[in-house]
Amino acid sequence: MNILAFNTSTEKFSISIVKNNKIVFKLSKLLKKTYSKYLILIIKKSLKRSNLDIKKINYILISLGPGSFTGVRIGVVAAKGIGLPHKIKVLGLNNMDVIANSIKQKTIKKKNNNYN
Repeated sequence: MNILAFNTSTEKFSISIVKNNKIVFKLSKLLKKTYSKYLILIIKKSLKRSNLDIKKINYILISLGPGSFTGVRIGVVAAKGIGLPHKIKVLGLNNMDVIANSIKQKTIKKKNNNYN
């Protein structure tokens, strides 16, 4: 499975690309209010660095906040603009859910390591 995920809801932009179920690219960059200026270019360069064509992406994940409403709108429009012509499913995620799930996974892993 190949996934393009990005967050435009905070000042710190982040993008990750998963190729064949492995993270092959990730970047976090302080862009403040310049998302609309650089977003598509960063996505194109990130896909190129990952040796992945947009047509091979199965899902686009976009952050729905909490955060900047304008940032969320820019991200959603970009995700839909990329996803629709290529028939890529676009999914929105809440930042707090992502953080909570990450903590849960780390806790489970830590508990499992303590039992070994």
